[in-house]
Amino acid sequence: MLRYPDLIRSVVGRTALRRRWWSHVWTLLLLLAPVPLLAAGTPAAPRVATLYSSWPNGATQYRASLDELFQKLGWPCLRVENTDLAQVMADLDRFDLFCPVAVYNYEHPQPLEQYREQWLRFLNRGGVLIGLDANYGQQIDWLTQLGEGLALAAQKCDIGEREGPQRQVTVAAPDDPFAPPADTAVPWSHFASHGPAWQVLATCPDGHAVCLKAEIGKGVLIATTLYSECRYPTADYLQRLWAVQQAKLMDRRLTATVGLGPPGPGRKMLAVRLQGEVPDGATLVRETRPPGGPWETTTVPLRPDGAATAVYRAGAGHTDVRLILRAGEQALWWTSLTVENAEVPQQAAGLAARLRRCTPDLKTLAAGHPLRQSYSGLQARVAAIQAEAARLLAADASERHHTRWNQLAAALAPLEQGITQLAGRAAVAARLARGGSATPPPFVVIRSHPLVKLHRDQAPAGSWRGSVRLTAARGEGESLQLGIVPLDRDLSGVRVRVEPLRRKGGGGSIGPDACELYRVGYVHVAGPSAGAPPTPSWWPDPLLPVDGPFAARGVCQPVWLDLFVPRSARAGRYTGGILVEAAGHRERVPVELEVLDFTLPVEHSLRQLFVFRASLVSQKYFGGDGDDYVKKVPVERILRMADVILKRRLGVHVWGNESAGHPSAVMPYLREEKTPQGWRFDFTETDRVLTHLRAAGMRTLYCGFSPVWKFAGEREQPYLEFLEAYLQAVQAHLEEKGWLEEAVYYMPDEPWQEESVVSCIRLAELADRVAPRLKRLMTAPRDPRLQGLSQVWVPGNLPEAHPEDQEQQERLRFWQRHGAEMWWYICCGPTHPYPNFFVDYPTIDSRMVFWLTWKYQKTGFLYWGVAYHGDPKEMTPDGPTERYSVGPPHMGNGDGTLCYYGPDLTLYPSIRLNAIRDGIEDYEYLALLKRLADKAEAAGRSPALVARARRLLAVDPRVLKTTSASPNFTYTLDPQAVLAARRDLAAAILALSATP
Repeated sequence: MLRYPDLIRSVVGRTALRRRWWSHVWTLLLLLAPVPLLAAGTPAAPRVATLYSSWPNGATQYRASLDELFQKLGWPCLRVENTDLAQVMADLDRFDLFCPVAVYNYEHPQPLEQYREQWLRFLNRGGVLIGLDANYGQQIDWLTQLGEGLALAAQKCDIGEREGPQRQVTVAAPDDPFAPPADTAVPWSHFASHGPAWQVLATCPDGHAVCLKAEIGKGVLIATTLYSECRYPTADYLQRLWAVQQAKLMDRRLTATVGLGPPGPGRKMLAVRLQGEVPDGATLVRETRPPGGPWETTTVPLRPDGAATAVYRAGAGHTDVRLILRAGEQALWWTSLTVENAEVPQQAAGLAARLRRCTPDLKTLAAGHPLRQSYSGLQARVAAIQAEAARLLAADASERHHTRWNQLAAALAPLEQGITQLAGRAAVAARLARGGSATPPPFVVIRSHPLVKLHRDQAPAGSWRGSVRLTAARGEGESLQLGIVPLDRDLSGVRVRVEPLRRKGGGGSIGPDACELYRVGYVHVAGPSAGAPPTPSWWPDPLLPVDGPFAARGVCQPVWLDLFVPRSARAGRYTGGILVEAAGHRERVPVELEVLDFTLPVEHSLRQLFVFRASLVSQKYFGGDGDDYVKKVPVERILRMADVILKRRLGVHVWGNESAGHPSAVMPYLREEKTPQGWRFDFTETDRVLTHLRAAGMRTLYCGFSPVWKFAGEREQPYLEFLEAYLQAVQAHLEEKGWLEEAVYYMPDEPWQEESVVSCIRLAELADRVAPRLKRLMTAPRDPRLQGLSQVWVPGNLPEAHPEDQEQQERLRFWQRHGAEMWWYICCGPTHPYPNFFVDYPTIDSRMVFWLTWKYQKTGFLYWGVAYHGDPKEMTPDGPTERYSVGPPHMGNGDGTLCYYGPDLTLYPSIRLNAIRDGIEDYEYLALLKRLADKAEAAGRSPALVARARRLLAVDPRVLKTTSASPNFTYTLDPQAVLAARRDLAAAILALSATP
């Protein structure tokens, strides 16, 4: 039998109805075959409201988590952010089901309890309220106020937190249609207690309730710690509970068939056929809410045979429709639908407005300029779409009109792209014209700054004249960024060449071997990181090598130069240039470099641990689990890839495979063998890696990692036997090489769960016994039992920046007394107002991380991955495809991914990687100045210079300001403020270096 939503279905999530489907519907309408709604059929469609919050920090991770479910059901659904709760409450009487998503009231919590009377009216008339994810006070408290005996308290569920997806709930009321499906996963929390008015529907394996029900009036209230990641709710579950609820609310003697008519905009008709006992005097009411308008109510004439035709108009956008059969004030039967049409008129009007805003810029250009001709063509096409859309809205809906409407909608995207391109190019051309350029050239080269993101569809700020000026010490890397803007049409065959930089007055030059030239590529993100702007979806980041002519399309194609000042360079001013040629035109950008008369040390002043996994490289290029990376990725190739990072002064550590089953997999290229006499280790290839890293300046050497799972079950004893032998061997080997003081052993990561805590304790006991001089590193320990079990403490934020947080302050004081090295790390958090390395955060954020590292006197920094995400198969000569992933947005776009995979085991750098380099070099300036000031102060020299140095070492307030907030800092977004502070540091270094 045909299911009812196959006849009456809304388009949820902007899913178009298919032509073939509609042909079947019309056949059925012609036959007027009755479809039972109650006993043998599928229920009429309820109207649903769902709520979400912006957690985490604007990323709205769960916003769309139920969309596919309601699409499948064909139920009309209104989804709003919790900050717009009033929109739901104003219309609550027209909803049948309230089913929010996870963390729906976690961020910017709203007082749902203040609407208690409306919620009770909703429940009493028969509504179903699913209090999903009742794990937080702001998502529990309001439920408890809806009646007597509804008290609730939630707490962490150890089984759910440890084994959630692999364990199922226990259904306590299997015959209750409101009980969750048997395959629902155990959530991370359960109800510690609940009031007597609740009926238990399901529990966790320990017997604590995870899903409760209470009947209020004709309605049902569900409180549950379940949510979408527990596979709850499902479409079948919701369909089942609504079938039961509808049978309770609607007249069982009635059945109905509703035909929707053709899809699309315009005048539409609903063909209704009621069968059964229709009471005398019953009326059929059609309620319609057009896009952006109020509800409109109309009584539909009902013929004696139960047939009726409800006429309404579907506009551009979201049109809600409800049909209600009433006998007096009593609703006997009802159903809901939503018609979704592309917003063609609205979008076209927006494009027309954008075109008008181009007019002042275009007027500065000659009448025959190609951009003015492009404007005329775009304007005519937009006007034609607007006129045709108006005609279709005024006409009767039809299959042909629906097809044409969708064609108009599809035509808007290339028009928008053309207008964006026109606006950006016109803005730059107008700047040239106003600056005295009577005849704009085919392209112009804008001087930008490497801390500024140049989007390919936006006009870049900056001058098209003058020199680019750089300042650097010997042994330092600097970058410059130029924006090539086509002023006529897209460019092909663009050539860029870097001239040698020659020292004024003679005495040397800096040649092409010190320069790396790149095109800036763009990477797609599916949504914003927490705290990032919601648009755009393509961000500048990957740096693609320039190995020949290339195209410059859109508004702006940035080019990027990395310059590595040789340690042998003489101090002084160097001049050269960058030549850009295309379309018969050539531009030269003068470049000036001031080489300062001091040298950054080879050895890193900051302890660093950036992780680069050889096993992942093997997986991405050769498939498999990566455990055989030793065979597939030779040492020299992994080191060549690592050099991209090392030359930018990051302390990158090559890891093996921490998830592999055999004991030493994580230590790179280590070979081990178990003999009758015990374990034997061959460090030959490992030493090649460590020697290479030390030659690049690293003075922190990673020597192993223990994952939690190796301490569990049948693996535990063999692993402990191996680990004892390995720790003894590696300590002895490092001591023999003279590297022991630099080495760190990584304990189980982020030990927040009990098994992690126990693993760390057991590892510390073992290491204290067999390798007491080998330093251990622990990330974010919270449990008091872990205090003092490592020599390197690495919290996941800056406790010093939260003086009001007593728990953090107590931990900080303990580890300070313990004499631990004080590091910190970032990953998917902290997020704004902290800086982070996300693709869609300001580029300067990556640099500010290291100013904070200095300000709060951290001696080390850890970052969990430099190339975790990405797929070399999705890298093209023009950059990553849309499928090249830099990680899920809610975890931070680009988290763990600072480089991009190119062809044939190559690694491309990124804009963020270079900004991190600059931040680390800023730290080196500060460290060098401190060493010079300490030396001068100890010798009693230059007290004024020392005092000035101390002020600068406290961190320039132009860069970082101390506040009374939490965290207690703000940082600048102005590149010039950072450059000014750097100039002051350099001047102080030079002054102290010059004193005898």
